[in-house]
Amino acid sequence: MGGAENGQGKVLEPYGWVATTNVPAEQCDTNFERLQSQAQAEVGIFKKLGFDELLTQGLASHGALVSRLNKAFVNNLKTTWVPNTLRRICEEQGKLEFENAKLGMPPAHTNTYEIRLTVEKAILKVSCVLIVPYLDIVHIII
Repeated sequence: MGGAENGQGKVLEPYGWVATTNVPAEQCDTNFERLQSQAQAEVGIFKKLGFDELLTQGLASHGALVSRLNKAFVNNLKTTWVPNTLRRICEEQGKLEFENAKLGMPPAHTNTYEIRLTVEKAILKVSCVLIVPYLDIVHIII
């Protein structure tokens, strides 16, 4: 271990590294049972090699890899996808409002303020359902 510290490895920023193994699969009745068996065998190999600490720190096993990938995905949602999607929705809303204004006076039954409010509520609801469980704070600028 310690390859990056002594110049033998590369630090993988911003997400770091995770050690995994490819344990041969046992004969099992289902794929789920096979994956469970492989996961248990993988943990056993790391313990046998004396890498218990890596397991504890979340630096070893496919479970740790999945966790790390999930964090990267959520970070991408938070920093890239949500802001870009909300910006595009707002841009499109502005274009549609302009096109609607070019048509002249709206029909008596149409209240553009209510429509805008409905769209804003829908954006907020979608972002809260999909993203809020993963975020500390949601910033929505409309």
